[in-house]
Amino acid sequence: MDGLFVTPLGGATAEEIDAEVRAVDTKGRPYLVRLDFARPNITAVGDGFLRDCTLLTSIDIQGHSLSTIGDHFLSGCRSLTSVDLKGHRITTIGGSFLWDCISLTSVSLPGQSLTSLGDFFLTGCVKLPSLDLRGHGLTTVGDCFLTSCESLLSVDLTGHDLTHIGHFFLRGCSSVTTVRLNSGLIIFIGHHFLDGCMSLPSLHLTGHSLSQVGNFFLNDCTSLTFLSLKGQRSTTITIGDYFLEGCKSLASVDLEGVADERSIYAVQRVLQRRR
Repeated sequence: MDGLFVTPLGGATAEEIDAEVRAVDTKGRPYLVRLDFARPNITAVGDGFLRDCTLLTSIDIQGHSLSTIGDHFLSGCRSLTSVDLKGHRITTIGGSFLWDCISLTSVSLPGQSLTSLGDFFLTGCVKLPSLDLRGHGLTTVGDCFLTSCESLLSVDLTGHDLTHIGHFFLRGCSSVTTVRLNSGLIIFIGHHFLDGCMSLPSLHLTGHSLSQVGNFFLNDCTSLTFLSLKGQRSTTITIGDYFLEGCKSLASVDLEGVADERSIYAVQRVLQRRR
């Protein structure tokens, strides 16, 4: 298995990994196209696991009990079409999870156990149509969550206790029409939130506890007609630059409970420009 650059899983040796090699790259190095694991009870995956195995088409990790996945798990595996991680008790997923897996159409993640997602989660998965993360215990979403997933139609993050959404959340997801968030505990939203989501018709952040919204919030959401920022109490929000810039279809914004005059003025200014 020399040249396969297989990162050990929980101490697994090369002899315990059943792999099939069908091709070599331009430098004569073999590439994986199928991978199974013989060793039982693997619980952790280290950083860089099978990174840039561009001809890998399938992977089977069922029968194990993963709890932790390191950075760059299967990132750059551009022929991989699906990943099934159901049945595991994964709590933490590192950065660049399945980054740039351009053929990926299906990702199944375990229910309830996830608490942390690293930066660049599924970034650049241009064929992924939807993602259901309901029922997990996420409190923080890192930077570049699902950025540039051009075929993505819907994302469901209900059932979480999210307080922090990082920068570039769903930026460039030009086909997305539905984003569901459990917004009651959200305090911070980073820069470029839903920037370039040109097909999104409306967004409800009702009952939030927002204190800060970054620059380019909903920038160039050209189909957006309604936005609810209705707070659960008298709320003061620090709003960044270019707020709702390019939202040329916006007709109504619900700001009930928002007490900050600067926030109210910013919305009024945007709506006046649409008239």
